[in-house]
Amino acid sequence: MATFVIAGLIGGYCIWVLRKKYRDAKNGKSCCGCAGDCGGCGRR
Repeated sequence: MATFVIAGLIGGYCIWVLRKKYRDAKNGKSCCGCAGDCGGCGRR
């Protein structure tokens, strides 16, 4: 049972991270994986 709980928590965290990255990319944040804005990044 504990295995399912741990797997559920890991899966939930992965979904949260992917949704956050998608929202940030959609809003123009972290367009190239830079920390924060893309001012110092060569790719825009």
